[in-house]
Amino acid sequence: MKDTKDSFDTLDKKVQSQLFSSRHQALLGLSIPTTLPKAFIHGNITYWESLTCVGFDPYQQVLEAVVQIKQPTGYIGNVCNQSQSFEFVRFFIDFNDGGGWIDFGYRQFKASDISTAPPGPQHPLNYLVRMGVDTTQHQSFLCGNPTIAKVRAVLSWNTPPSANPNAVPFYGDVLDADIQLKRRNFNFADLVPHLNLQTLPAEVSDYQGKIVFDEQLPKPIEIASLHKQYTALKIADDRTFFPMVANSLNKSLLTPASLGVSSANNAISGLLQPINLEDLFDKILNPVKESNTGFEELTCVGLDTNADILGAVVHIKNQAGYGGNLCSTGSNEYVSFWADWNNNGTFDEYLGTSSIRVHDINNMPADGLYYNVNLPISAQVQQHLRSCKRPNVVRIRAVLSWSTPPSTIDPNALPYWGMRRDVLVQIRPTEGVGRGVITGVGNVDRLSILNGYHNYNPVAYSTSAGSGFNRPFGGYTGIQGTLLRPNSSDLLEFKIEWKKQSESVAAYQTVATSGSWSVLDLSTLLTSPVSQSRPDGWFEYLDNFPANKKVLGDYLVGFSSGVVTDEAVTLRVSVRVNGGPEVVVDEFDLQIDNTPTITSPTPNASVDMSSDVDIVIDGLDCKLYKKGVTTQINGHLRAKHRHFNAWQLDLQPSAHANGAAPTPNFRAHGSVNDPGNDNLPWSLDLTPMDECGYTVSLVVSSRVIQNSTPILFPTVGVKYVGFGYFS
Repeated sequence: MKDTKDSFDTLDKKVQSQLFSSRHQALLGLSIPTTLPKAFIHGNITYWESLTCVGFDPYQQVLEAVVQIKQPTGYIGNVCNQSQSFEFVRFFIDFNDGGGWIDFGYRQFKASDISTAPPGPQHPLNYLVRMGVDTTQHQSFLCGNPTIAKVRAVLSWNTPPSANPNAVPFYGDVLDADIQLKRRNFNFADLVPHLNLQTLPAEVSDYQGKIVFDEQLPKPIEIASLHKQYTALKIADDRTFFPMVANSLNKSLLTPASLGVSSANNAISGLLQPINLEDLFDKILNPVKESNTGFEELTCVGLDTNADILGAVVHIKNQAGYGGNLCSTGSNEYVSFWADWNNNGTFDEYLGTSSIRVHDINNMPADGLYYNVNLPISAQVQQHLRSCKRPNVVRIRAVLSWSTPPSTIDPNALPYWGMRRDVLVQIRPTEGVGRGVITGVGNVDRLSILNGYHNYNPVAYSTSAGSGFNRPFGGYTGIQGTLLRPNSSDLLEFKIEWKKQSESVAAYQTVATSGSWSVLDLSTLLTSPVSQSRPDGWFEYLDNFPANKKVLGDYLVGFSSGVVTDEAVTLRVSVRVNGGPEVVVDEFDLQIDNTPTITSPTPNASVDMSSDVDIVIDGLDCKLYKKGVTTQINGHLRAKHRHFNAWQLDLQPSAHANGAAPTPNFRAHGSVNDPGNDNLPWSLDLTPMDECGYTVSLVVSSRVIQNSTPILFPTVGVKYVGFGYFS
């Protein structure tokens, strides 16, 4: 239904009124009216919100999407109103391995009514949504043909998108993009899994199976070889030789002679044909009059309001022209960001520059590839906060430049290869505790955990009480977040503590005294493990953007909650700078459920009511039933859990069942207080079944987010009964 995207304003007033009415009814939790024109019944209405782009950083392994909020009203309340609506973005990835779409869950942000007054640009507002994903097992070793995957982003207003990747939200959008995965590292464990390192020479075994081959160390391609390749691909000389010219520290001193040639018309050593360096220099060094986006384009820019992170998506359009494949150093796409804090059209502050490494890709899809870059701007945002009563809309300029960084002093300078893009973003207000330091808990968005009941995705977000709502946490819960470092040279430390919500402040204790982090060096794109052991719970914060250090997944530390059975806990985050005073910067609550589920261990003639999980065939199982005499067996089941998700009955071997199945054979929880079934009858029609021995299994799952895995509903109990069916 993409044809509905831009047609709203062309509709007659009656239909527009119906759509506004349906939006209002949705705000009240009512169903969509059936009086709408058929063109809109299927959804994909993007009048209020839409997706503008989606991209992937293969090195940080972060997906990003930008959502545009287009209208001044239709989002429940203003910025000061705590009952604002939410915009959800769910991510799916198809790794082109035959496995189809894989659901990676969703993230969200608050959307508010922001007036078009005072006069001036206020819309559309651009919000960044970010999600870390692990793609390691799908990565390829190949240099020129890396794994190309497709990402699908699904935007849905005020209710989470369906786990069905083909479902279209009523108010929302769907967008696909091709992405490139990082080249996989070589090590002996990958190549020879059974290798005994103890039998190797000491100089080899000392590497503990993590030997990096030469192919993993990117090297520049010799210019003559690159020129030969690019000439065959009809890539112009100004692209091939641009890095040699533009990356000089002092362009005014760069001459053909400085490149080692005696005159402008002589060939650089090894080239198949001469090039006119004077013409090339004039072309590259003269001021650029218009954007050159034939190889790369900046498709969108947005702000993660909660984390103070700017992001942009770069569209790479060609198979080659980027300095070589993944076994070479390739080249960088740089994006610099500028802010117009008073939104008057003048970009008065340079915020910083980020980059993404790109390469020649032999298996480039027809529509190219989409990469993202991001830049933390907490320190700058901190200086420009204001009350929610005056929503803070700011103009941001992003400047894309290939191979050489854009200007840091002139926001209007246009790169030779690159472009500019201006967008509007909303800065968070001063009210409340400020920026949430904790952005993710157990691999779900912290915004989806409402204090009051402390569950993931409380049913208050939606009128539906279906699977996936009101989910507590259990086992190991990883905590993700970003901290504000005053200066790049400061030693920034953090500590996360917990207590039962019912306990006093004096009961706080550290969640961990040791941890491990994967730190990416953004200058070399090499990742290294870092471990810390701190008996007092104070860890050094390793994320340091000015120093090009990035912790993968924004990981802080993990909370092993097994000591808590079924209770709400409070977590507290403190920081200190250069050993100074402790400052509490965040505090939030979680519902924990580690209550063990008891599965009856014995065969029973009737349901064991002292257990949580049991299934029986009435009168006891393991009996033989005579074909043609017994046509049906009956039984009962018990499936109980404090946070019950579903139970399912499965008859095996299904190949001999000829379509027969227990009745009923499945039930999901119907409300947030649904504990399951006590002693539910079930039956099985034997008449279509072959002579064979059979089992009926009962599998019970809960809504607990176990060990930071939100895409699964953990199995909490399994019980089998068996019988024979013969003549």
